Amino acid sequence: YSGIETREDVLRFSPCLPKELECLELRIRYRGQSLHVRITPQKMEISCLECDGKTARIACNDDIREICGGGRVEFNLQQGVDET
Repeated sequence: YSGIETREDVLRFSPCLPKELECLELRIRYRGQSLHVRITPQKMEISCLECDGKTARIACNDDIREICGGGRVEFNLQQGVDET
């Protein structure tokens, strides 16, 4: 449901939740970063819980952002426009 993949040094998401699923939460480790991902039909929030000092590149569809320790990014899934 998260549509997660790595490509071109970017952790990419293309989320698509079924109507029956209100929320999907997961923790992943990517390039030394410990990430908490929360996906709802309206938005996707990613928080960096722990980091090795490097910045990670995160994308939702074609919107690419950077995140590092203590950082948070939010993607609006209804219109494809961020709210951060």
